[in-house]
Amino acid sequence: MNNSINEKEAFLIDTETAIKCSNSGTKIYWEAFTSDSENFSLPALTDLWGDELRKEYVHWVYQLSEWKINNKKIRDHFAYENNLSLWWLGKIHEKSFYKSPSIYNIFRLLALTRLLNQLNIESLTIISNNTQLIKTIKKSSFFKNKKIKVIKPGEKLFKGFKFKNYCPHIIRACLLSLKILSDSTIFFFSKKMFKEVLSNMQTEGITIVTYFPNIDLNKANAGEFYSHYWWQVHDLLNKQNKQITWVLIYLEGGQCSFKKALQYRKIFLASGPKNQQYLFIEETLSFLDIYKIFCEYLKVIVKNSRTFFAYKKLPAINGVSVNLLLEEDWKSSFFGTVLLKNLFWVHAFTNYSKKVKKQSLGLYTMENINWERAFTSAWHFAQHGKCIGIAHNVIPFFDLRFFEGEAYWYDKSTVAGPRPDKIAVVSENAKQQLIVFGTPSGDIVQIEAMRYLYLKKLSREPQRILKNKKTLLCATDYRLQSTLGQLKLLNEAMDELDQLNIDLIIKTHPFLPLEKSAIKKLFPKLAFNLTQELLVTLLSKVNSVFTSNLTSVPIEALYLGIPCIIMLDPSFINFSYLRGYQSVKFVHSGKELAKNILAHQFIDNNLDFFMDETLEKWQELLSH
Repeated sequence: MNNSINEKEAFLIDTETAIKCSNSGTKIYWEAFTSDSENFSLPALTDLWGDELRKEYVHWVYQLSEWKINNKKIRDHFAYENNLSLWWLGKIHEKSFYKSPSIYNIFRLLALTRLLNQLNIESLTIISNNTQLIKTIKKSSFFKNKKIKVIKPGEKLFKGFKFKNYCPHIIRACLLSLKILSDSTIFFFSKKMFKEVLSNMQTEGITIVTYFPNIDLNKANAGEFYSHYWWQVHDLLNKQNKQITWVLIYLEGGQCSFKKALQYRKIFLASGPKNQQYLFIEETLSFLDIYKIFCEYLKVIVKNSRTFFAYKKLPAINGVSVNLLLEEDWKSSFFGTVLLKNLFWVHAFTNYSKKVKKQSLGLYTMENINWERAFTSAWHFAQHGKCIGIAHNVIPFFDLRFFEGEAYWYDKSTVAGPRPDKIAVVSENAKQQLIVFGTPSGDIVQIEAMRYLYLKKLSREPQRILKNKKTLLCATDYRLQSTLGQLKLLNEAMDELDQLNIDLIIKTHPFLPLEKSAIKKLFPKLAFNLTQELLVTLLSKVNSVFTSNLTSVPIEALYLGIPCIIMLDPSFINFSYLRGYQSVKFVHSGKELAKNILAHQFIDNNLDFFMDETLEKWQELLSH
């Protein structure tokens, strides 16, 4: 960044219309990567200053738990049963860029304040139709001593009426309760399953909480439960003398319906190992329980009604007001649908933990989200054995969900944040990131990266260029906006290249499948083959890979020595695990993409996964 500029006036631009404006002076782009001596990109600066920004935000979030309203800490206001505070299950503490898009806005505003200080800016003209952004800047103390002017390039286009944006939170919660009740009717005839699990339960068993399905369908149809969250660990579990109870959390939009999931469970019970049983978390609750949960919801919002507008007084972050940005997260977490769903998790896991016989070990897929905290809290309150969170994949630099701060881990108060006894990680990098943010090193254990072990069987020789052609794999995203951005960059890149020398293969994300005709309609000049072949097969055919920054495909490609190009999306923070890797190229324009497709890239693979095929570390963990 050029620090020699000393402009007194700057323009903050966040619309496509405004990008074309001809104002002279320093331009700062809210959602673009335009950058030169007089133009600055807030997405780029957010990435550049990422280490400072994430530390600042994580520290602020934990300090917020001790923020007092009427001489009472906010986490105590939301204290619930079994020494659990619902504060820890809310979206603000969760810190998810997926669920809380305003976090990215906060990061960009913090980057803006740093930039304005460096440039000694005294006057800021905001060119935007974003009312929330304009109000936030005007309310922030940092901008009080600056001249603020607003230019609205034009009226916002009508994007369609969204009922949820205008519906009171309590009404949304009522609708959600009806959906939960409706979903539960599917389990009506299998409610006895929980009783069967309890009657068959053995002491000192192992409970594993995991998502379902994401399974090997071929094995499932043959009667074998094989989850792609646990991979070869299934082989170790099949050899255990202890009883294994799988507590399943059904994911909508996956491989099968609720009804089909129940059918699979029936097949697993009939054909699977005799030491394993299966229970959907919904089966721990009766219709009466669901009614009680809704009544509890009403009690909680009445009890905490005085805090409904407390978000208006949220402490600023370095002079940046955040109350408008976090209003929706606050209301939904403590008065709306998130609160109701959290009560569902709390009651479901409490029912399970209280009623089952003493378990020696509890494992769960760890992303540090709300249901996990409900589970660990209930598990510990019922005094079962060790509880271990399995971070089965990489931990991206900006995945703030995993980062708590040292004070969180050493908090001994009655309603301290729920936490596992140990966190299991698959790489040295993940371990060091957790330690930097205060996780005690003694609470971290190492496990083999089951997801990536298959890569050891593949050739790691550099890919050959066959017939003087480049074979490029474009793996698209589950977010439509990111996918369209990728295809747009590809289209622009092909204008710079001779398409006769490029074999382009597009593999769409399984959660966002696209038809070839739809892609052709949007990008008629693009010549490509559309495939749904397995990644392992495709990686043996290509000599470069182009993806969004949310997928793990580049990790597998890099491990095999295949050059990786990753799209920077100005609408979403750089979530790639490979951020900072010299061998990986990040691009935001068609010209950059074309240049890197043609370039011969040196691959320095310094991925540090634990890859022992004997699963020695896993065996040690299961022996606890």
